[in-house]
Amino acid sequence: MRPTSSGKGVLADGREIAVKRLFYNNTHRATDFYNEVNIVSSVEHKNLTRLLGCSCSGSENLLVYEFLPNQSLDLCIFGK
Repeated sequence: MRPTSSGKGVLADGREIAVKRLFYNNTHRATDFYNEVNIVSSVEHKNLTRLLGCSCSGSENLLVYEFLPNQSLDLCIFGK
């Protein structure tokens, strides 16, 4: 299992983002990170948040997603 933390931020253009921070301590896990980025960035679905970008630097890697407010999935899907 890999340690993670997450947070919320705002880009210069005003968009809210969710940032997931991943900590890796070896090359094998770094490969897993690159595979995750490739898979997540190639999948598009209206019920999934989009991966906006990533940063790969040292033992700390960041995934930047579009931010969706915490609400019921039913509300997001059906709009009720």
